[in-house]
Amino acid sequence: MENIKYKIQTKIAVFEIKKEPLGLWDLWINSMPTLTFASPEDAANAVIDKKTGYSVWDNQSENFGCEFSIENWSQLPED
Repeated sequence: MENIKYKIQTKIAVFEIKKEPLGLWDLWINSMPTLTFASPEDAANAVIDKKTGYSVWDNQSENFGCEFSIENWSQLPED
């Protein structure tokens, strides 16, 4: 199976979720790795919950919902 990554662009940042060699998933923000999750869904939920490790995103007052669920991210082949 070809490795895929997930990507979504917002007004504040570009988020990517990439699989690491051990099977976990890394959340990248503006081309920088931040946190590691058990699944792409968990990483996307961190974006929704503003628990990404990126203070510009996490400290904003706007609340998010299903618009950032994993189903709305683009699936791309891994570089």
